[in-house]
Amino acid sequence: EAGVAKATLYNHFRTKDDVWAALVEAEVRAVGAECADLDLVDALAHAARRISEHAALRRVADTEPAALAGLLTRRPPAAGWRAAEELVRSRLAAAGLAGDDLVLRWLGSHLAAPATPPAIRTAAEALARGLPPDPAADRKVPA
Repeated sequence: EAGVAKATLYNHFRTKDDVWAALVEAEVRAVGAECADLDLVDALAHAARRISEHAALRRVADTEPAALAGLLTRRPPAAGWRAAEELVRSRLAAAGLAGDDLVLRWLGSHLAAPATPPAIRTAAEALARGLPPDPAADRKVPA
């Protein structure tokens, strides 16, 4: 689907898992850029919708669920997961909120169980309302 020969692909990546890890990292960064100017609920809904509708992720979830699980459970975490952690953590901190692990788990749930846009929106609204305040925000001294 990438338009290159399999041998060419494996000149750049050692294993199929490395290919998937690179795809996830690129997609995480793309979604992060798309969400940069959205309010929190819209950003959550957009990211979950992208995950739920991503053709390559759907294919991997259907045909190679173990590869997908490996990306989520790899230790140390894959670069894509670390990028997602960083983006979610910074976005929540900017809003004075915590709960990055909860948000990441919610987004990750859409890998295995995609949802419809209306269900995603409703859940994103509920999730955003339930996020706790960032305790570090209380310790920050205004400039």
